[in-house]
Amino acid sequence: MVIIDNDEEAVEKIPEDIPYIRNNAKRNDVLNHAGIKRAKGIVITTSDDAANVFITLTAKGLNKDIETIVRAEEFETEDKMRRAGADHVVNTNDIGGRRMALSMIKPASIHYIDSIMHAESGHHKVEEITIGQNSKLANKKATELRTQDDYGISVLGIERKGEFIGLADKDAIIQTDDKLILFGDAKNIKFFTESSFE
Repeated sequence: MVIIDNDEEAVEKIPEDIPYIRNNAKRNDVLNHAGIKRAKGIVITTSDDAANVFITLTAKGLNKDIETIVRAEEFETEDKMRRAGADHVVNTNDIGGRRMALSMIKPASIHYIDSIMHAESGHHKVEEITIGQNSKLANKKATELRTQDDYGISVLGIERKGEFIGLADKDAIIQTDDKLILFGDAKNIKFFTESSFE
């Protein structure tokens, strides 16, 4: 991981063991110096939507395969960001507003979601595993897996080509290249993953 920031105060708060560049991320030479051509992904988080669009265009121009996650402040710019090449657009204002409204309407549900979101700090975690051709899980129904009984972990759903399939669809068949989304103890998830690909 490499952080690029042009703000002196922000740079001073970066932990010493994390590499950073104090410069403008809109510049080709700065992104190249950060290793953009070999990077798997880039998270673009400035509060300026126009700058985020420009950085997205620059990043995709230097590495067309890079995964881009881009922050948006205005609804009007979300489409521009996607057309610029953003793979994921996160509107922080929209998410914050929805989160506040749901906290009032469905507090128990939000508490459960928060417990999953913040579980990474403890022994539990959310994990994604990609189903390969040699996986024992391919062509099985997700609801037939004994993950809870045998491993003490939960299957939250399946991600297939950008679409989420919940377990309410009891006929959902796990296919090759699907991503299985799991929640549970990190050691148990590792054991389940290893045993699924023997």
